[in-house]
Amino acid sequence: MKNSIRLITLTFVIAVFLGAGSSKVSAEGELIQLRGKIDTIDNQILELLNQRAEVVLEIGELKKKNDMGVYDPKREQQIEQKLMKMNNGPMPDPSVIEIFRTIISACRSLQTN
Repeated sequence: MKNSIRLITLTFVIAVFLGAGSSKVSAEGELIQLRGKIDTIDNQILELLNQRAEVVLEIGELKKKNDMGVYDPKREQQIEQKLMKMNNGPMPDPSVIEIFRTIISACRSLQTN
C-alpha cells in the first residue's frame, strides 16, 4: 500500500511539475489523489466485509448446534433501524439499507452452506 501511495504522490508531483499553472493537470493530479483515497477505503471495506463474514460463520455454527433458524427478520429489522439512526449522510438512508440488505443476504447464504 505504501508503494501505491508513493506512486500516486510521484505521479502528482510530476504532473504538477510538467504542467505548472495548468488547471487541467492540477485537476488530473487531484483526481489521482482522490481515486487513491477511494482505493484505500475500498480495501478497508473489503477487509471489514470479510471480518463480518467470519463472525457470521461463527453465528451459523452456534445456530446449527442449537437448532435455530438462519433467517431472523426481527434482527435484520433492528439492524436497519440502527443504521438509519446512525446515518449522517451524505449517503441517503434507502441506499444504505439497500447496501446492507445485500451484505446481510450474502452473509446469510454463508450460514446455509
